[in-house]
Amino acid sequence: MIVLAKIGLLTIYGMLLLVAGQPSAIAQGSSLFSDSGQVIGDETGNSVALGDLDGDGDPDAFVAHLPGAPNEVWFNGEQGNPAGVFSNSGQAIDNVNSADVTLIDLNGDGDLDAFIATGDGDVRSWSNLIWLNDGDGYGQVTGQCLGDSETRALALGDLDGDGDPDAYAANIGPDRVWLNEVGEECSCVTAWLLGEPAAGLRNLTGTLDTFYALRDQVLPQTRRGRHFARVYDRHNAAVFSALLADPALRSEAGTLLQTWQPNLELLVSGQGQSATITSVQVQRLRNFLNHLGAAGNADLQQMIAFELAQLPPLSRFTGMTMAEAQHMVLETRYRYLPVMWHR
Repeated sequence: MIVLAKIGLLTIYGMLLLVAGQPSAIAQGSSLFSDSGQVIGDETGNSVALGDLDGDGDPDAFVAHLPGAPNEVWFNGEQGNPAGVFSNSGQAIDNVNSADVTLIDLNGDGDLDAFIATGDGDVRSWSNLIWLNDGDGYGQVTGQCLGDSETRALALGDLDGDGDPDAYAANIGPDRVWLNEVGEECSCVTAWLLGEPAAGLRNLTGTLDTFYALRDQVLPQTRRGRHFARVYDRHNAAVFSALLADPALRSEAGTLLQTWQPNLELLVSGQGQSATITSVQVQRLRNFLNHLGAAGNADLQQMIAFELAQLPPLSRFTGMTMAEAQHMVLETRYRYLPVMWHR
């Protein structure tokens, strides 16, 4: 009886608390929200992920934007602000129509990195992006090639049981699974060749700027140009592997870049009518494509053969200006084979 009486008293007391609305019952963390009054940025955000990026114990924000604005990191409680108040870190992080972002330690160094889902056919590439954190909330995008489809959502977890996070990318079109492995970074071939003694490019200034301008300013102007960037995304790893395995092919690639760079510089600066394609340039391009096809895997060989079949004989380009060749390749039914640009 005593026990029942105590239960009855507790029940009555509990009911009185509900009727009276005791403040202690809904003090903090009650799922009732109020506007903090913060206005964070002035760009159109597409996705956001929270996590401690600078190692100070509170969650910061990685904001992914639509095209036209860089992705950003916003620090929580920095610059003299209390916790819960955000300030811009000042970073302008690569953005290719970022649709989603996930924060997780991708390289095992103990801090949070970002896997960014991207996709926009109107810009250089549809490749997803990896942002590696230096540990203080500042970092850089790597040169990895992660697909040529538009990714709309991401989920990361250890898919192959090796202890590190892998990625499932939900795409417009077939989905992809990206396994987190050592040594699979897919760097810009031109940037890599610039550091390769065998390529002989150490004193060739402006090469990267020229090829990046070709990719970012010339190719995006037409649908065919955007197609070429995606073709290279798809086969970049195979090109890189073929060059890595063959010093002679690397040297030939370096010579090809040196041969074509003056013409490309004039093209990207709007002076393509002043640059004439020579027979030497055409012959070196033809030879390199033949050797690259012979050294590459079956997919690379098929791609090179297919793209060349869409062109007129390469000898027809001898004597053309770069502007004329651009019009033939990008504005007509002919297609063009890009070889080695990718950041």
